[in-house]
Amino acid sequence: MTIIYLHIGQEKTGTTSLQSFFSINRKILLKNRGVLYPKLFPAKTPSSQFNHAQFASGFLPENERSFARLPDGCSISDAIGYLRSLIHKHDPEKVILSCEQFSSRFRAEHIRLLKDSLDFAEVNIVSYLRRQDDYAISSFSESLKYGQKRWLDLTVKPKYKKL
Repeated sequence: MTIIYLHIGQEKTGTTSLQSFFSINRKILLKNRGVLYPKLFPAKTPSSQFNHAQFASGFLPENERSFARLPDGCSISDAIGYLRSLIHKHDPEKVILSCEQFSSRFRAEHIRLLKDSLDFAEVNIVSYLRRQDDYAISSFSESLKYGQKRWLDLTVKPKYKKL
C-alpha cells in the first residue's frame, strides 16, 4: 500500500526549500526512490506544480481561501481522483503532499475531511517545528523584505484581566 506523507509545515521552517527540492527533483525521486511529488492540477495552472496549496484550499470554505484557490472548473474531488490515478499509474511506495496551510489554516473538521478523502492509502503526518523566538525574528525579517514598515513588538500581552 502506498504511504502518503502530509508535510504540514509549519511556516518558517524551511518548507519552501523542501518544496523547491521536491519540485526540481520530481522525476528523479519517482524513478530512483519510488517517491511521487504530484502535480495535482498540471493542465490547469503552473502554480500548482511547486506545492499543494491549491489542493489544501479545496478543503476549506470559500471565504478562507486567501492563500490559494482551486483552478476554475476543478473540485477537490477532481484532485483526489487525479491523485488516485497517478498512484495507480506510477505505483509509488510514497507520495508527498506539502503545504504549510495544512497546519496553519486547517481545523479539526478540515483534517477529518482530508483524512477521509485519502482513505485509499496509509497517511503519515510530517511537521517541522521552530523555536518561537527564531520564528518571530524570521517572520519579522521577511515582512521587512516585502515592504512592511512596522517594528517588531515582542511585548507579552495578557489575554485576561486580573481579578
